[in-house]
Amino acid sequence: MTNNKEKKGLGCIQLAILFLGGFFSLSFLFFGVLFIWSAGAPGVDSGARLSTGIILIVIGLVFIAITIGITVFIYRRLHPKEQKIEITQKIDLSGDVKMETLKCQKCGAHIDKNSITLKEGAIIASCQYCGSVYEIEEAPKW
Repeated sequence: MTNNKEKKGLGCIQLAILFLGGFFSLSFLFFGVLFIWSAGAPGVDSGARLSTGIILIVIGLVFIAITIGITVFIYRRLHPKEQKIEITQKIDLSGDVKMETLKCQKCGAHIDKNSITLKEGAIIASCQYCGSVYEIEEAPKW
């Protein structure tokens, strides 16, 4: 089954999360770098500024990781992978069965196994040359 409304791209929630997460992470990274650069200024406690800068950079990197993680999680929830479902139906015939080749009654061509399908419980054979369609029925042997 395919849905007519295929969901592609990022949704509004994902874009908002990316924007806010990116804004906060870039802010933390910017101020972290600013604190590290200012650690070399004369007359300041360079150890405190250096550690504050490193902490701010780590927080910015954590914000980036969380933002990407949440965005990927939401994307996977909104865009699930299609699962291929294969249905196998076995037919149990009531009598002795002998194999015969199926021939089209109109053009005489052989009907191969790829032209035989199951539709709504009936076995349908179609001729690949002239397009004739036949329903195969099992006649009881009594």
